[in-house]
Amino acid sequence: MTKIEVKNIIQHLGEKEAEGSRLGTPVLDLSVPAFVALVDHGKAVVPHLVSMLQTAASRQAAWIVAALRLINDPSAEHPLREACARVNSIEISDEWDYALRGECYLALKQFGTGIQ
Repeated sequence: MTKIEVKNIIQHLGEKEAEGSRLGTPVLDLSVPAFVALVDHGKAVVPHLVSMLQTAASRQAAWIVAALRLINDPSAEHPLREACARVNSIEISDEWDYALRGECYLALKQFGTGIQ
């Protein structure tokens, strides 16, 4: 999968919300076929996701972090830790910041490192 294909999927996912999202913090529907297909590519897409994570808006970054968490490639741990530290140091500006913080928490917990 090319970087452009990964970017297009993340952009598309950033426009999606699960039904319960209208009630507060956005809920990522991890069963969306495009997301499942992305994660199924495994380690091959990790470099693309990591490079996108550095500049992605919270809406897209939440999906990127969720994908990296499910792919569970140790090479993503350091970039995830850096991105999550940035997210936790900024002031919350919208509900997607909360969703991203939640995904960061789950990802770092999965890597067994937690949020510092």
